[in-house]
This record gives sequence, structure tokens and C-alpha cells, in this order.
Amino acid sequence: MRKLIYLPPKRGGRLDNIMTFCDACEQKANASNASNASNASWNLEFTIQSADEAADEFTHVGLTTLLDKKVVVKLMLNGIGARQEKHVQQLFSKKPHINIVQPICTFECNESPIRWHHHVIVPQQFCSGGPSKFVVIVQEFVKAGNLRTFNGWNDDIWKSIILQLTYSCMEWYESYQFIYDDWHLGNILLDVFEPTKNLTKYKAFGHTWKVNHSETTDSHIRPVLTDFARSSTTSTMKSKHFEPFHLGNEISLVWDMLRHSTQNTKYIDAIDTYCIPIGEKETIVDIIHDVKAFVKCINQ
Repeated sequence: MRKLIYLPPKRGGRLDNIMTFCDACEQKANASNASNASNASWNLEFTIQSADEAADEFTHVGLTTLLDKKVVVKLMLNGIGARQEKHVQQLFSKKPHINIVQPICTFECNESPIRWHHHVIVPQQFCSGGPSKFVVIVQEFVKAGNLRTFNGWNDDIWKSIILQLTYSCMEWYESYQFIYDDWHLGNILLDVFEPTKNLTKYKAFGHTWKVNHSETTDSHIRPVLTDFARSSTTSTMKSKHFEPFHLGNEISLVWDMLRHSTQNTKYIDAIDTYCIPIGEKETIVDIIHDVKAFVKCINQ
């Protein structure tokens, strides 16, 4: 049985008893690749995105039920993007992060692509055999939607989200050797939660970076990233390391992405001042300087 380090409650685990889900997923995955694959009972019940809607490689995203909970299933033809997605899921299984979708399990099976080009009308069994090798990604379902369809923006929420993503980039760069590099609002899911504390802490480059959530609301919003086919990790790179400008460019993309989600001229001016320069910085010291200056500007 696989042994993982699981997300501590204070760091935002959204699935209780995640080990139980991982074990149940692996048991079904093993059954789907056995001689009795027809009895594996993997059914896709609802389509979120069909393969003909995918921007890049063949991917069908839908919902299934595991231990009476809705979970997300990605069916991907085995290729570069699918292998990277699988690699990143395994990375965050071993070392979970508060702002990354919670992995459950990944596996491969044989399938027919034809059935997954369009939306599922009635529940359809997957991993039932076929001519193509599929990579299957199973992960938590974050049900509050994504930033593309979010219409509850205010100054507190905007500031909280941009700081959470900025500090996450710094943690991922230093502690995970991970660069996301696929920033758009549809890839950022929303975890709406009732916190025990109004403070989230990140640690990077010898600093503790704090996000103060609004004390005037009963619930808070946490951005949760999904879709990792375009991301990079040093373990899959020829150079085996990132340069500081990779981090600066990553943060610049985050700030630019969120520019049109606020009407506050103070925030827009801060982005206009620091967005391009931070993407051109060549040392971590300079990047930290710009992050601190940006945070000071939006807090004034």
C-alpha cells in the first residue's frame, strides 16, 4: 500500500481521510487493468470538459463518485502533457500544498478515444478497454467554480487572492522546484471555507509571508490551481534547475492576469508599476524587493 504525507488540517485539506480515498482509487485502478476490467465500476457521470473542447492535448474531464463523494477524473491520451500532469500530481501527493488541487491517484489503462470527444449524456464506463493508452488522473472536486465565472470580487477578496498566489509561486519555486506557467482564470478553482484563523502563512527564502483574510465575512476564498500539462519541474528539465527570472516571470503573469479583476486604481497602479520590472529581475533578492514594494503599495 502506498504511503504518503497528507495535508495537515491547518494547511487546508479539503478531503477528510484522504488516505482512504487514495486506497479506494488504487483498488479500482488495479481492477480496471486486471482480466475482470468490466467489473471495475469506473463510471463517468457528468462531463465538465469534453475532448473536443480541450485547448491542447486530448483530455476529457468529468465527475465520478468515490466513497460517496464527487471526485474529478481526467482522461488523457498518453503524451507529453499527460505524463507531465501525472508527474505533478505525484509530486503534490508526496508533498501537498494548500493552493494545489488535492491528488487522489493516477494510473494508466486502455480506452477508445472516440467515446470521449463529446459530452457524456448518460453515465459511461471508462477504462473498459480500447486501442489507446490513457492516463487517468483522479483528484478532489472543488465545487465553488473558478475565477473566470466568479462575480463576488471586492477589495479584500482581490488582495487576498493575489497575495496567496504570489506567495504560493515563491514556495513552489523554492520548496517544490515547480513553475506553473499556465495562468488563466479558468485554471484557478475556488475553495470557499470557514477559517479557524484569519491568517494564512507561507514560507519562502527565509521569510514568513502572511495573508490576512477579511474579518468582515464568515467565509474566505482560497485559489486552488488545476491543470498541470504545461507546468515545469526541475526533475523533468534537462538543466535540472530554474533561474531566478523564471520566478519573476511567474509572479508577473499572476499580477497581469488579475489586473482586470479589480476596479481599484491603487491596485491597478501597483501592477502597472511592478508587473513588467519583476519579470525582468535576475536575482532572488531583487524579486523579493519588488514583492515587498508591491505589497506595501496595495496595503497603503
